[in-house]
Parts: sequence; C-alpha cells; structure tokens
Amino acid sequence: MGIINRLSRRWPAGIGATTAATSSATDAALRVPDVTWSSCPADQPGLTGFRCATIRVPLNYSDPGGATISLGLVEHPAATPGTPAPSPPLTPAQQATWANLNAQLNQHCTGQDEALLTHVSTADGARDLDLMRQALGLQKLDYYGISYGTLLGDTYANLFPGRVGKLVLDGNIDPQTWFTSGSQLSSFLRIGSDEATASTLKAFLSLCGKVTTAQCAFSAGTPAATEQKFSTLLNRAAKAPVVTGTGQAPISESDIVTLTDAELQTVSAEPAIGDPH
Repeated sequence: MGIINRLSRRWPAGIGATTAATSSATDAALRVPDVTWSSCPADQPGLTGFRCATIRVPLNYSDPGGATISLGLVEHPAATPGTPAPSPPLTPAQQATWANLNAQLNQHCTGQDEALLTHVSTADGARDLDLMRQALGLQKLDYYGISYGTLLGDTYANLFPGRVGKLVLDGNIDPQTWFTSGSQLSSFLRIGSDEATASTLKAFLSLCGKVTTAQCAFSAGTPAATEQKFSTLLNRAAKAPVVTGTGQAPISESDIVTLTDAELQTVSAEPAIGDPH
C-alpha cells in the first residue's frame, strides 16, 4: 500500500514541536475520508494488478475545515506466499546544466499553485499518512521508509507516537543536517551520502580484489589494483563514453557513477553472474 503524497520541501526549525502541540486540537475537527477502491487507470500499465483510490485531505491542517486536496492511494492485494542532463552532474558544466533545469522547474511549480506549495512539508505529509491510516480503518500504521521516507517516518512517529505499529526505517537521516538552511550543498551532500557511498565502494573493491575473476568479474588480483582499475575506467569514460558492446549505448562517467551508486544501495540477485548452486 502506498500514497502519492505532497512533495517534500524544507521544514523550518521548530515546526515539528509546534505541530505536535496543536495536534490534539486539530484532530478533533478532521473528517476521516472515505476510501473506494477500483482498478487503476488503463493508461497506467505499471499499475497492472494494483487497485487505486483517492482521498481528500486538508490543504492546511491549521484550518481543517477549509480547502482540501486529493491524494492518490495505491495498494496491491495481499497474495498467498526532455532535456539531456547527466546524472549525477560531475563537471562544472554539468552542474550548471542541472542548476538551470532546477531553476526552470522551480519557477514552473511556483507559478502553478503557490497556495499548495505553502503547505508542502514533511509535517503535512505525516498528517496525510495518519488520515490515510484512519480512512483504511487501521489502529496502527505499519510503515516501511527508505531514503527520504526515513525522515517522513521519523516525523510521523514524533507527531503520533501512540499510532505507530511496525516502523522500519532503512537509512536514518539526521533531521538537523537535512533541514540546514543557508548551505549551497544539496541535502545528499549535507548528510554525507557521498562519503558513505565512497566508503562502501572502497570496501567492495577491496573484497573483489581479494578473489579471482571467477568470483568477482572486476577483480584485478589485489585490492589496490582493483581500486586503480575502477579509477582508470572512470578517467577513460570522462574523456569519452565507453562502448561496451555491439548495439549497446555508450556509457558515460556519470552513467557509471549513477549505476554503481544504485547497485551499492540495493542487494539484488544477478542471474547472469555467478553460480546459484
């Protein structure tokens, strides 16, 4: 079960405490929305097998009887057992491209609905989750959060400590660091994700270098040689995209960094690599 909730934005210092203090007063005036499930839209093939619904929630939780907005819900019934921009931007030119694209997006979003953006926050998202919990008739909220979802789960637990069921937060985030204002660094850099990723990659390359290519295809025979092999690959791709095979799209330096980061974050089985037996 999931919820397409409000976009996250900076949470000003102190909003959590203020919202928590007023929660009992506003909760009494909140109307628990009705939920009617139906098949998801046919033009959303990625939701085949899921059910969809919408609920109405307050735009501003300080005015629960005022304007409302629609949130989309998606659930899966329980089963028995336009503009090219390298990501991540590495060079100054790539960073300038991303800054320009973000500026355009911010300008577009601001012009669409400033009233909504005023109430797009982590605290609002947590309150949306609690209304969803009530709408579904749940006594407790079971929640699994990763990345930013960790911060949302933390916020929910602090606002509604008596309504938390099973809470799994995969990758805890320091909220003070996340919401630091006045910094030119992205939240990713402020919380040290780049350093953690680099440390994990170094550990992987070290382990890979201690075994043969039969056990780790990228091994160069020793940890040091394997680390150097990866650095050489990045330097080569920085000069020109690397062609990996006939009919395959060239791989850029940004592609390698992005794919490596993604694979380091998720443990997944690769059927073409290794022997499962």
